[in-house]
Amino acid sequence: MTPLEYASNAAYPWILTYTPIGGDSGQVDVTFNGFTASMTLDTGHRGDGAELNRFGLLNVVKHPDTAGTPWIDDVVINGDAEDFNTDPGWEEFQNHASYLSEDTRPRFAFGYSATQNSGGLVPGEIGGRLFRGDCRFAGTLAYYGDVVADMSLETPLEASGKVSLHRAVSDSTTLFGFFNSEASVFVNPSQSNGLPKEFMGWAIEGPSAEGFYMYPCYRTQVDGADRNYASNLQYIYPDSQAKDWSFDY
Repeated sequence: MTPLEYASNAAYPWILTYTPIGGDSGQVDVTFNGFTASMTLDTGHRGDGAELNRFGLLNVVKHPDTAGTPWIDDVVINGDAEDFNTDPGWEEFQNHASYLSEDTRPRFAFGYSATQNSGGLVPGEIGGRLFRGDCRFAGTLAYYGDVVADMSLETPLEASGKVSLHRAVSDSTTLFGFFNSEASVFVNPSQSNGLPKEFMGWAIEGPSAEGFYMYPCYRTQVDGADRNYASNLQYIYPDSQAKDWSFDY
């Protein structure tokens, strides 16, 4: 389907209808400015059920970003009209607030913490809030690492420990392993590769349709790089459960 483009700062009519069909399905039709898009519920989803007891505006439960500002008027809900010429007094829940959100890219917050989330024997661990960076800008590149003896790809590398994932969203890839304190945070106008230079380790990431894996990956001093989405990759879920891990090169 080719997306249709409409000018902003203009008003458009819309209609939303849902019709139960068949034994366990339903059809959703959305008409926007005369164009209708339709979809049917996947098998079993109607049987899963949903109790819908409000109609109105609701935010998507993903990572915060810059705001959009839609406005909706002349609404007809199951035959009842609402023109909003006065405040209808609809129920409100946290939709008016004044605060500064630190949970937005690239406001990193990771390093040492005197917590015990990953299943260590005693309190104290490393980790926190990570986002993908952008190699074009120095302010979006960050690391927290121990000084180790100079090693190369001619050197065996080994590490192990425990890990737990508490939250996972798109654009929050986490890398853990061996890297170079200068080359791995080098500012580069090119975004041809999502991995930092001179890195050897593993990532917590995955295709949006699949979820999050732990998988090995590397990049050399130049553009040699690879990551292994093997068929037997283990999922890591944001369920706060502690898991053992090991890395060997």
